[in-house]
Amino acid sequence: MLASPADIPYLASLLEGLAQYFPLSLSIVCTLLLLALLTSAMSAAVGVGGGTLLIMFMAQLMPAAALIPVQGLGGPKLDDLRYRS
Repeated sequence: MLASPADIPYLASLLEGLAQYFPLSLSIVCTLLLLALLTSAMSAAVGVGGGTLLIMFMAQLMPAAALIPVQGLGGPKLDDLRYRS
């Protein structure tokens, strides 16, 4: 059985504190992280298209003005993880 944030006071206060910095809900952030991983894997397997696909998904979930900066922040890290041996 999973504990809810209400069961752990520290976790509840941490999540409330982080909410002021993230305008997107936790479920959307987790979805974007999963999509970033999947599209990065697609780029590694096929060699093309992962970034474009991620931008298309992100356009449905977040404000348009934030698309390129957020993509630019996450892309290099995922590329680094993908190309490490």
